[in-house]
Amino acid sequence: MGGADRFLAFIGDELRPWVQDRFGVDAADSTYFGHSLGGLFGTYVLLTEPTSFGRYGIGSPSLWWHEEIIFEHETRYAEGHDDLPAKVFYSIGEYENYDGRQRESERLSAHERAQASLRYVDMVADTERLVASLRTREYPNLEMASVVLPGEFHITVPLMNLSRSLRYLFDAPA
Repeated sequence: MGGADRFLAFIGDELRPWVQDRFGVDAADSTYFGHSLGGLFGTYVLLTEPTSFGRYGIGSPSLWWHEEIIFEHETRYAEGHDDLPAKVFYSIGEYENYDGRQRESERLSAHERAQASLRYVDMVADTERLVASLRTREYPNLEMASVVLPGEFHITVPLMNLSRSLRYLFDAPA
């Protein structure tokens, strides 16, 4: 896959100006929300070009992708920076782990069930690991919260991720 740098350039160079011209929004006050691979992309942007957005709602990020390379980005960012100016909300469903994937795949074809068990993925543990790492950095301008949403699977959690992200990012009551 790849292409995160090009996609981010497209957002900054083409999409953001287009939206600003047509809708008069304040491009300097923007929010990113992404689920799954979109959550991975949002985490990548946060760790490479954090001022691209002021707020990040990151739901169910696929941090396992490409042999967990995102954790290398986190380490590199920390080595070169003493602040991370952003407001971030991470959320993930309780069953976004290996056992949950097996339960979720019970209704799929035999081939798809077999695919679900080929790789051990625990997105809950990965998300908690990343959040813990960011917290230990004690960045002065990083506002961050996270939640594991009870009873939710990868397929059932996107709208809850969005709702909880918006509430946190815009200081609305929970």
